[in-house]
Amino acid sequence: MAYSQPAVCCSHNCLHALLACAGMVDLLHHYSPLPAGIPHGFLSLGFGTSAFLMLAHTKPEPLDGLVHQLLGLCMAGVSVTVLASGIWPRSFAVGAAKSLMLMMEGCWFFAITHILFSGDVTWAASHPGDMTRIIFTPVLFAWIFIGLLCFMLAVFLMMQLALVGSRRHPKGFAGNKGKGITSANYQKYLKLQQKDHQARGKEDDSCV
Repeated sequence: MAYSQPAVCCSHNCLHALLACAGMVDLLHHYSPLPAGIPHGFLSLGFGTSAFLMLAHTKPEPLDGLVHQLLGLCMAGVSVTVLASGIWPRSFAVGAAKSLMLMMEGCWFFAITHILFSGDVTWAASHPGDMTRIIFTPVLFAWIFIGLLCFMLAVFLMMQLALVGSRRHPKGFAGNKGKGITSANYQKYLKLQQKDHQARGKEDDSCV
């Protein structure tokens, strides 16, 4: 199977062009508000089209094609979660899922770089019919995903413990004389969040 290098470059450059268009829509929305959901829609479309390009990416080397297909799955996940965040902008679960998929995409880019271009003998075929690399690649993908899940869970638990500690110690943690997170500051934070949500709700209603 033969292919030209300009064709491959064109396929990769399309990814940047689509995301650049979504960024221009965001800038336009910042200076001249667009109807609600338009920026999220364009960004979701950009990632969705990028996912299609990666899933349709074919190379004569099976390992090369596999890592690009897994990258396409990451991009598809980002596209879905970005669109969902436009529909449910205040959903914690949707926001966490979007962050998870974005981090997964970034980590898999680094993994692809190591697998294809590092020259590590681990990813070199020992003989023409060697399928070890093909079998192990999805395992690596799954372990990266699990690691990111554990990382996000740890961060969430730390935040919860910090909030619980601020309620139990109004003067701050471990007698810090108010230098830590205090219950008063936490109440102010909640009030500011409530006002911000109300203001965003009014903006959404005005844009519809």
